[in-house]
Amino acid sequence: MRLIIIGIDALDIKMMEKLDLNSLKQLQYGELKVPLSSVSGYPRSPSVWFSFLTGMEREIDFRRNKDGINMFREIKEKTFMDCDGVKGINVPYHNHEIDTLTKLVRLRNKLRWPGTIRRMVLIHNSRTEEIFKELINIDENHKVIFAFIQTLDTLQHALFSRKKVIQKAYEHMESCFTYVKEKLSEEMIIIVSDHGFYEGTHSYTGFYSCNHVLSPIPTDITDFHRIVKDFLKGEKTT
Repeated sequence: MRLIIIGIDALDIKMMEKLDLNSLKQLQYGELKVPLSSVSGYPRSPSVWFSFLTGMEREIDFRRNKDGINMFREIKEKTFMDCDGVKGINVPYHNHEIDTLTKLVRLRNKLRWPGTIRRMVLIHNSRTEEIFKELINIDENHKVIFAFIQTLDTLQHALFSRKKVIQKAYEHMESCFTYVKEKLSEEMIIIVSDHGFYEGTHSYTGFYSCNHVLSPIPTDITDFHRIVKDFLKGEKTT
């Protein structure tokens, strides 16, 4: 059995409960404590994903390019991605791809243009499908796989007032993940989010779900660093 972790930026627990998205909620799910920014008071993705990958808390500011894209800085600290037997897809601080995000941010500035919203949704859906397809096709040589989807956060920042559009994006995510679960039914699958989304801004807590019962129950985003290390050592996590 392999450990598959899927990070989905801004996946909101209340939206999943409202829409009854049982595939994403899996067997066990709950909220997570995440570090809050001393500047905004809300979780900021660079800091939360740093904590997830390293098991340590450190506030990390945004790094922006000319398009205003928040980029993950290089870090000196070791992450669980540095361990043998771990494979990453689009991982913060590791092999994160920003071309898709750049396209979305540029479109976000043109929301009044005809067809812009449809294009943004198609880009998000397509990138989600690409990452899930790559995840399914990874060979058996890796014991832990972490795949990261960032575009849901950007979509919600731009279109949070368009409830039906966001609802359909969540339902598409549910459909894609249902297919992933069928293909990877023999694996342990964990979903982790750095925060949810409420009225145009980040919520205060993260989210996790698992198709097995994790014991002890994770309560903090930093707990997953230990879970990965224990799994790699063959120690029981369920």
